[in-house]
Parts: sequence; C-alpha cells; structure tokens
Amino acid sequence: EEPWKTKRKKTTKKKRKKIKRKKKRTNNKAKKTKKKNKRKKKKKKEKQKKGVPANVFGMNLEDLYKDSQLPIPVVVAQCMYYLRHDDAWNIEGLFRISASFSEVERVKTLYPTPSTFVDLEQEYPPNVEENVHVVACVLKKFFATTPDALIPDVHGKQLVQDLNKYEQENPKELNRLMTETLKKLNYLHAVLLRFLIQFLSVFATHSESTKMTADNIAICFGPNIIRLMDASLATASSLVIAYMIRNYDVIFETVGEGTQQPPEPEQKKKKALKSGFTSPKVRRTKAEKEPKQAKQKLKLSAGPNNKKKFSE
Repeated sequence: EEPWKTKRKKTTKKKRKKIKRKKKRTNNKAKKTKKKNKRKKKKKKEKQKKGVPANVFGMNLEDLYKDSQLPIPVVVAQCMYYLRHDDAWNIEGLFRISASFSEVERVKTLYPTPSTFVDLEQEYPPNVEENVHVVACVLKKFFATTPDALIPDVHGKQLVQDLNKYEQENPKELNRLMTETLKKLNYLHAVLLRFLIQFLSVFATHSESTKMTADNIAICFGPNIIRLMDASLATASSLVIAYMIRNYDVIFETVGEGTQQPPEPEQKKKKALKSGFTSPKVRRTKAEKEPKQAKQKLKLSAGPNNKKKFSE
C-alpha cells in the first residue's frame, strides 16, 4: 500500500506543475498584450503632442490627397452617400440634432488613413434614426477639424461684402462675383466645396420632411466652411453659404475649372474608388500602356462635366 501512495503523490505534483506552467504562460501573454496596448496609447499621445492627428480628422486636404490620390476625401464621400438614403431624407432636424459622442468618436477611429474604405451601412444601418444622426455629425466634424477652412478669411470677407452690396439690388452681378472669388481658391478646396454645396442643395429640397431649410443648414455648416477672423461676421458666413445652396447651379457652373492643378501623386493608385461617388476621370499616360517595365503615373482632372449629380 505504501509504494502505491507515493506514486499517487508524484503524479499529483506533476499535474500541479503543469497547471502552474499554463497559468504562467497565460499571464505572460496577458502582460504582453497590455504592454502592446500601452505602447500604442503612448504613440497616439506622442502624435497628438507633435500635432499629428491619429486619423483623417484634422489632416490637411493636401496630405489626404497625397495618400488617397482622390480630390474628395473618402470619409466625406461615404458619409454623403450614406445620408442620401431614403430614410435620411425623412428625419427631422438632421445636422441640427446632436448624436452620441462615443459613437461619433468610434466612427472617427474607423478611418485611420485617407485610403481606408468603410461599409457604413453595415456598421450603422440607415433604418435606425440614431445611426443617421451619428453619420451626419461625423460629416460636420470633418469640416470642423480641418486645419484650413475651405474658404479662407480673405475670400470670406470678399464674399460677405458682395452679398451685402448686391443681394437685393443685382443678384446676377452677385452670382458673377461669387464665381470669380471661388475660382481663386485652391484646387482641392474648390472641388470639395462644390461637392459639399451640391449635396446640401439637394438636401435642402426635402425641407418639408426634415424641417431644414437652406438657412438652417447653413447655420450648421457656415462657420466651419468660412472661418472669419472678425467674430462679429460669424453670422454673415452662414448667410453666404445659404445663398450658395439656393443658387448652386448658377454659382458653381464653372467653379473647378481654371483653378490651379493639384500636385502630381507620388504613390501608385492601388484601388479604384468603390464608394459610389464619381471621382475625376483618370487618364492613362503612354508609360502606363507599356509593359510592366514602365511605372504607373496617374493624373486627376476634375471639372463640372465630370461631376455626378446626387439622386434624390
């Protein structure tokens, strides 16, 4: 009986040792993952201290273009085409009603790089009203966090002066002066502004169901699009945007052509745009038609003839 007992004790010790080893391994893995997460958080904090944004929100349009090689940021295009869903056109107070802060921050993390595509309809089904408000707030957040406004202070003051002088007396002259001022904008700023005002002009036609007229929409977007140094002119920026929304077809007929061309892309275009919006036509050069020996170079050109109108 005694030798049998000793054998039994030895086997139990071995099992205990194995259990301890397994626990150590699991603990080590957990410690490693914690260390990795801490390192990632530190890197994000360091980037924020240096002024480098952790996602596309807060990046310059030029930097976004260099990465994605698209004049319209992906997140903007995907939000707009999400919001043109039939369920969104019937929601009252869209862009005016705020959404969950945590959900808006979550959507921002889904776009770490300018070339990231996200299926928003799968992540946030548009048949839920709260989801639509989240995407609408994300779109506003993008324009609020851009380092440079689409319309800088110099051109913004000129637009305000022209609006005050000619809105009642000579609207045709006002339209002409606005187009001339907008043609002076940077290429990427002019194209994105045109894309945004086009979307908002279509959205304003559903004011009966959304209760959001051109004036109401302009209050939500105006101060972020035109950032005037003079605080007393803050309301004037909304009036300018409201006028652009109501007269989009006339003012933006030639805006986009005649502006300075964007810088040539340094990286290769890997994937075609699949988000649903019409990007500028991509023209092939002679070098691209040759075999694999030649490097690919893409040139983008955006104009009024290449735009695709939003379907209501």
